[in-house]
Amino acid sequence: WPNLEYFDNVRFSTDHYVSFKLVYNLRQLVIGKGTSWSNVTKEELSKISPKDNSYKGFPPLYITAGTNEISIDAIRDMTEKMKLSGVEVILDEGEGLMHTYALFHMWSPQSRWVQEKIRQWSREQLLIGMQSKSNINRVTINPACV
Repeated sequence: WPNLEYFDNVRFSTDHYVSFKLVYNLRQLVIGKGTSWSNVTKEELSKISPKDNSYKGFPPLYITAGTNEISIDAIRDMTEKMKLSGVEVILDEGEGLMHTYALFHMWSPQSRWVQEKIRQWSREQLLIGMQSKSNINRVTINPACV
């Protein structure tokens, strides 16, 4: 969830992707039951909704989002902030698709395709990590120094 404040600007009467009650309940799960959104401090908010924080030091990320995702603008903004912080990030947008479309691989060819891309990307990241870890303990000798 890239920005917990984003839903304050959603027109729930016309945007039928998610109900106000669902958004309210999800946000309460994040900030704590019985906590009022107006009482959340900037410091607390920065820990749960990093929209203004630097993403420096984040690992490489592969993000999928449908263009009909209610948070697509917030996701795009977050991705740009990550890139500006030097994070290697891929935003793979499913044209005309909804939130969590990648989970519907049994019914959707787009979902199967994005899952395959995620699998390939994950494998590449694991191989890169394994190679860099194996190089840590390897001693190399520069022939010019011998």
